[in-house]
Amino acid sequence: MNTIDLIPFCSVDETRESIMTPFAFNGWKYATDGRVCVRIKTDEPDDSNETYKRPDASQLFKGFDVGGLEAFEIPELKGVEMLECDECNGAGSVTCNYGHDHECDMCEGGTVEKWSNQRIGPATFSERYLVKIKPLPGLKFFPQDASMETLKPAFFTFDGGEGLVMPMKQ
Repeated sequence: MNTIDLIPFCSVDETRESIMTPFAFNGWKYATDGRVCVRIKTDEPDDSNETYKRPDASQLFKGFDVGGLEAFEIPELKGVEMLECDECNGAGSVTCNYGHDHECDMCEGGTVEKWSNQRIGPATFSERYLVKIKPLPGLKFFPQDASMETLKPAFFTFDGGEGLVMPMKQ
């Protein structure tokens, strides 16, 4: 059975409970955070309608054909940079109009994450998502044209599975 840990590909947004854990559907086990979606073959029974209404993620993969597409390497990534929050000047809290201190809504403890962007072939991607897929074994990355009219996810394959990642609007 496959040993890929799917949890890092799941959403951490508590308002998107249905995609906070991997789920099985039509012979595939899926994990998505809404920007990256991966799937691996599974013999687990479908759980797409148990507990939460799960999306039919199989629809995302319909029509993908890597024939004629060039595979690109994901370059060395810079990683995340932690910067002082502009909203609270690094304090982690702000004072409201009534003089009360409140936790800053823009950061966690006075710092914010800043991720670089990478141009790969015809599209640009946030390193926030590339850092998740780069370590996958046997990765082959197929970016597509990402102009405003044709914003399409990049398709990728890896040993035991496949996935999609959204590019940035250009």
